[in-house]
Amino acid sequence: MAYHVMQTQMRAVFYRISLILLMWLLPVQIVQALEIHAVVKSVDENARVELDLPAGASVAPGDTVRIEAELPGLGVIAIDTHWRVTGVSGASITASPDGPPSGIPVIGYTAIIETSVAQGIAKRKDPGIHECDRLGANVGDTLAVSKGVSYSKLDAELTVTACKAALAQYPDTLRFMNQLGRGLHKLGQKDEAMKVWGQASQQGSVQATAFLAAMYRVGDHVQKEPKKALRLFEQAAEGGSEISMLYAAGLLQKGTDVPKDEPRAVYWYEQAVKLGNSSAMTNLAIMVSNGMGTKKNSIRAAQLILDAHSAGNKRAREILFEKPSELTVKTRKDIQRFLLEGGYYSNTIDGKFGPGTQKALEQYSKAPG
Repeated sequence: MAYHVMQTQMRAVFYRISLILLMWLLPVQIVQALEIHAVVKSVDENARVELDLPAGASVAPGDTVRIEAELPGLGVIAIDTHWRVTGVSGASITASPDGPPSGIPVIGYTAIIETSVAQGIAKRKDPGIHECDRLGANVGDTLAVSKGVSYSKLDAELTVTACKAALAQYPDTLRFMNQLGRGLHKLGQKDEAMKVWGQASQQGSVQATAFLAAMYRVGDHVQKEPKKALRLFEQAAEGGSEISMLYAAGLLQKGTDVPKDEPRAVYWYEQAVKLGNSSAMTNLAIMVSNGMGTKKNSIRAAQLILDAHSAGNKRAREILFEKPSELTVKTRKDIQRFLLEGGYYSNTIDGKFGPGTQKALEQYSKAPG
């Protein structure tokens, strides 16, 4: 009897030890609540929101959503009301307020979703077109993926909010830094703008370098430093910034507060012409016509100014119709020859731009191709 009792007790101990070992050896999944940061991309009249999730993030209906934003001069402001996830479709989800909302979200606000869904979040090399892009992209930024917004039409507060949210998800995306800086600059937070652009410039952003150059050129919130501005413009121009090529060439051509260097000015105008810039065509035409920084070439000058005029460049039109004397007589004659060969002009080749030449120029500019 004692033997059987002992045997039973030993089996029980062995069973407990085996169970402990089994639990120790098997992987145990611990479910933890995670916070996923998303961006508000639309709001309807009932305060329902559509959110844009980071790549690889997963949530489930019923998850709690808090909405907040960082506002200039106020810091982070959170809406007291919580939202609940009501629909999930890939990276786009919808959420409705848990009762009457104490505040209405705005596009670009940050949504913090508490979820227990297992995550497979991975950084995307390309975050796609973000609200930061739609609001803050700059015309001429080689990194931009959305149509540019002029500075005068830039909604600075929305841009800052959206771009901060974008950088929270994709901290190494240079165009978001460029666009955040634009919003900060327009809000008057120029120290912050320069800090953001400085970081982006160090990481290789051509546009950020151009922004900094522009500030040093005119002394915008910093001491005016034309030589530093020129150095930065040329740095950005080497990276492909079209506007920086023009600014660098202009400073070098005029020699305003920097050593005059017409050959270098010609070089940068040439680079911008290769990109189809009509302002560069116009300025280069004048330099080539008059032998400024390069050999005179009336035929090249004539073609450049005509191309700029066809592209609708106002300065080219002004020269051709009001100030033709900025071009040599030989260049003006070559312009008339081009017009004659094209069938737009039939008068004397004399370099005088009277009504006949002007009519021919109008026809030339309207010709297809």
